[in-house]
Amino acid sequence: THVRSTVLITGETGTGKGMIARAIHQQSPERDRPFQVIDCTTVPEGMMESELFGHMRGAFTGAIADKPGLIELANGGSVFLDEIGELPLLLQAKLLRVLEEGEVRPVGGTRVRRVDMRFIAATNQNLEEKVRAGIFRRDLYYRLAVLSIQVPPLRDRREDIPVIARHLLLRLGREMGRACCHFDEAALEVLSSYAWPGNGRELRNLVERVVMLAATDTITAKDVHPLLLRGTAYDLTPPDRNICALPYAEAKERVIEEFTKTYLRTKLDQCGGVITKAAESSGI
Repeated sequence: THVRSTVLITGETGTGKGMIARAIHQQSPERDRPFQVIDCTTVPEGMMESELFGHMRGAFTGAIADKPGLIELANGGSVFLDEIGELPLLLQAKLLRVLEEGEVRPVGGTRVRRVDMRFIAATNQNLEEKVRAGIFRRDLYYRLAVLSIQVPPLRDRREDIPVIARHLLLRLGREMGRACCHFDEAALEVLSSYAWPGNGRELRNLVERVVMLAATDTITAKDVHPLLLRGTAYDLTPPDRNICALPYAEAKERVIEEFTKTYLRTKLDQCGGVITKAAESSGI
């Protein structure tokens, strides 16, 4: 009998916890069944119970029809609860019932609905500290952490950096019409020596920028190093010769596009990936 044990994935922001969760689902017998991603930081707090567990018609103002929750929609497949540490205590109790009893009770409902699925959770927080502080249920923590996966930051697995960088370069190069781009050894050494505070997400950001700005298909240390010095926040240093070789309008458009992408990624990282917070902070 196949046992779908719950999995708890922990690690810093940008380490690829979501990719690991998807890989677990894709390697399971339920790979053809739903994979439901629920980001606990982006669901409005007042609507979180309804979004997760569903609601019945008339349960609250605006509930004009029965609606299944995100958990029920994944029945037979996998549910990925991202940033589980942000789930309010009241909903932690309801989630524990789903995990232990396989039952979902919609808001306003009197009957439970049976569900059967695998749960995968992820967090960049220390849940054991939250348990000791009384803001995360101990019983839910142990129920989630049947299998625990600790994802180390990129700086602790430097041998992986060249492999990941080449993979990203191959994929992004194809997408951007520069499939022949490649790193030389000196560029890979520079990448491997950097601390990568933003982990894999920051590495992807840099690879995209370097593909966009490189003058030739061979990406050298001279191409990489200035971008690392700038960090994730774009600075308004004088444009390089590659940009200046373009007509003014085209050069301006490229720099503005580069700035916008980098600004928004940085703003999202600062706001923990919460789009509404980033929008309010940036005024966009």
